[in-house]
Amino acid sequence: MKKYLTISVVFILFMLLLNSCAKIIDSNEDTSEITTTDRLTVINNDNSLSSYLKEASENITVVDDVLTGSSALKAQKSKKTSFKLTLIAEVSSPVVNGQTLQATKVQIQGNKALISYNMTGEAYLGAVDIIDIKNRKKPQIRSRILFNETDVHSITYADDKAYVAQSRQSDAGTPAHIESFKFKSSKISLEDSRSATVASYAVNSVFPGKEALYATSGSNGKLYAINYTTLDEIDSVDLSYARWVLENNNKIIVVRGMPGRVNIFKYDNNAFTNENSFTFTGANTEEAKSQAEAVNDMLFIAAGKGGVQVHKLSDGSKITEISLPDTELDSGSVVCNSVTIDKDLIFIANGAAGVYVAKAKNQIKLIDDYDLSLQVLGKLNLGSQQSVNHAAYKSNYLFVAAGLGGLKIIDIDNYYDDD
Repeated sequence: MKKYLTISVVFILFMLLLNSCAKIIDSNEDTSEITTTDRLTVINNDNSLSSYLKEASENITVVDDVLTGSSALKAQKSKKTSFKLTLIAEVSSPVVNGQTLQATKVQIQGNKALISYNMTGEAYLGAVDIIDIKNRKKPQIRSRILFNETDVHSITYADDKAYVAQSRQSDAGTPAHIESFKFKSSKISLEDSRSATVASYAVNSVFPGKEALYATSGSNGKLYAINYTTLDEIDSVDLSYARWVLENNNKIIVVRGMPGRVNIFKYDNNAFTNENSFTFTGANTEEAKSQAEAVNDMLFIAAGKGGVQVHKLSDGSKITEISLPDTELDSGSVVCNSVTIDKDLIFIANGAAGVYVAKAKNQIKLIDDYDLSLQVLGKLNLGSQQSVNHAAYKSNYLFVAAGLGGLKIIDIDNYYDDD
């Protein structure tokens, strides 16, 4: 009798686990090369993954739609250029438990692009995509992770591992987590995956530093230095409303909100030392992301209602700004979510207003006098789309996270001025 009871209990538990897995993945999904635990599903099946990506070959035009901004920018009309933007693929947003997710970050690293997704609102749902961009015109999804009861806020890559910034519903006391996943033959493997908790509600950014993995954690959180292998905390600094971390010229830069602030640290002998700080306009929305990129001594900050703010890292002084577009859209839906830079082009994700592009007088990394001479060229004509949460531009690839509308992958051909 006890034997039959034990078998019945095991069978019931198995069926419950199978049912929870069915909610995460489509019931018609080919289950080969799909690994499932009680919290996540890893899809490495090429046939399944190919159904999420649609190849394209569509010319993207730039609409002559000049932004408002500082007096220097207002006076400039967009200059006609002939660089070519081609939409080469679209990736559908992951669906978990019947809910469509939206992208939170795109990290372009070598021949890979890593994308994190979460769910707006109270539900804890997340996903990760790994996209192979080795073949310039034919990107390919290599892995997709679907998370139950887990929001994924950011992602990065180092030493053949993906590091995922999370918050989890099941861990009410310590919801903020960092989780690492190994790559095996260019695909995600659960072998030797690790997870660690940190203080606060959510880990909202991660960056692969030279000495450690750096992370920030929310409104009542901290800046962390994390051991790459063990995910153990090495050092931390209390920083309220920390929103983004990056490293530039051996300095650790943290962007904070409520109000907009930047803290600059030195990390040496396993410890942080605060070296400088300054304020900037914007970043005054609760629970928003304030992303940034650094080029030499210049920090480009996506400052929400403050548009793009550009400051010197050495003394904090303001160089210039690119304000939000003047549109007829609801003002609450137009915010600067991200800014991304390569060569002489700057792409700006302005929420419901879409993606704008600006051009500097030269490759920005070669400008040493802080005179960017920016020209706002206009808005990318991407047709009907959802609000743009994030954009990433590197090595002539532009990834646009168009909210619930999924991910757009755009190839940027070598360009020249059409004088």
